[in-house]
Amino acid sequence: MQAIGMIHRTSTPQHTASAAGPLADTALREFLMTRPTAWLVDELITAARSAPLLRARLEQAAGTEPIVDVSGVLDRLDRVADVRGFVPYGEAASFAHGIRVELAAVETLRAEGFAAAAIEVLEHAITVIEGALGFVDDSDGEVGGVLDDAQELHAQACIEAGPEPVELAERLARWALRSNWEFFLDIPGTHAETLGESELARFREIVDDASVGLSVGDDADDFDDDDFDGDDSDDDDPDDGRPTAFTIRYLQEQLAAQRGTDELVDVLAQDLSSAYRFHRIATGARRRQPGRGGVGVVGARPEHHVRHLARRSTRQARGGSAPPGRRIAVATQMVAEEFAASPTVPGYERLRVFATDSVEWDRRRAEALEVLRAMPVAALPTPGHRSMVEASGHGVLVRVLIEEGDIDGAWAAAQQGGCPSSIWMEVAEAWGVAHPADAVPVFSGSAPTFSRAATGPRTPTGQRSSGGRTASRRRPG
Repeated sequence: MQAIGMIHRTSTPQHTASAAGPLADTALREFLMTRPTAWLVDELITAARSAPLLRARLEQAAGTEPIVDVSGVLDRLDRVADVRGFVPYGEAASFAHGIRVELAAVETLRAEGFAAAAIEVLEHAITVIEGALGFVDDSDGEVGGVLDDAQELHAQACIEAGPEPVELAERLARWALRSNWEFFLDIPGTHAETLGESELARFREIVDDASVGLSVGDDADDFDDDDFDGDDSDDDDPDDGRPTAFTIRYLQEQLAAQRGTDELVDVLAQDLSSAYRFHRIATGARRRQPGRGGVGVVGARPEHHVRHLARRSTRQARGGSAPPGRRIAVATQMVAEEFAASPTVPGYERLRVFATDSVEWDRRRAEALEVLRAMPVAALPTPGHRSMVEASGHGVLVRVLIEEGDIDGAWAAAQQGGCPSSIWMEVAEAWGVAHPADAVPVFSGSAPTFSRAATGPRTPTGQRSSGGRTASRRRPG
């Protein structure tokens, strides 16, 4: 049990009990009621010397502002996080457990109303873990899980404690920028209830100051050394205290997202060095429409933001000084070519975002579906041979049609081109709402997969279903 909440035994006169063993609370209370007040006070003060939380509670009851002594917890955190050499994979879980045990004091502090002390413990824990993390094989994410919990608890404790918000914003901004392990990168969202608009503005000011020296195309560790030490050598040492380009851009995007989609687009459009940047703007704007979660902006449409970034990308976008409409067309064609080379469900969704009006999308969709229908049909397994690898067949087409609500088309595509068993289950669940008899063989493992000459699905009994097509009786996969 944490010393922070423990009342240690002291050498006091013993009460002779009529029976062996500890007294029940009721009996102990009756005994204490018979003791002189001075004796009870002495006992409390003696116990409080070794129980800081008890001391703080007594001071709080006396009407003073208590300062909780958490030095014992901090010392134990130092000890459990002290890595002598390296923590191998097999010991990482035990290492993480030791830290988590000490962090139990945080819940005790919060429950007793001492959230400010909980913040002190959490920030110390995060600091010592950050120093040790490079020497731990955390392949299973055990230590990372403790860190995630600590950061979530920090946000809750800040709401309860109400620390000075400007000082908090400055401290966390600098921490996020200097962290080698990307701690506190989501502060603009997780701590929004504690940090007001002016505090987030101060946070943003610190991040923007750190962005001096960034240039278009900088990757996570490609920061311009000349802006710091006059040395143009390629020094990617993560321990030199410099923020990475990734950290700065991520924080700028988080801050911009709190102010709305247009602000986010402005930040994203600062670097249009690749087609992926266009994609991020278009999909980001689409996800943040009302009803899609995130920051909703009334009237914000993906095409609006694609055109907006095109106007802002005169010097960056492919095509130089080409008019905005041309840049949009170039970006859309790039996405279409990428999809044709490697058809995926996310690639199809990306193409839909870039096709900025219904006429354009109708054409692009028809071309994309042709690409998907032309994908190789899943070959039937060799008799007597079992494989752990399932052919994809027309799985992408099936998934796309399910997403679009075309269940008839998805069922037909699964039968005609085959698909992995997981997708078979998905389409059978949707098809089975209206055709339960057709879906039963899929879930029982005896369903047909596809027939190259099929004209429509049949039920297992051979009766034609409402689609008006036939299918052979073959197993999925």
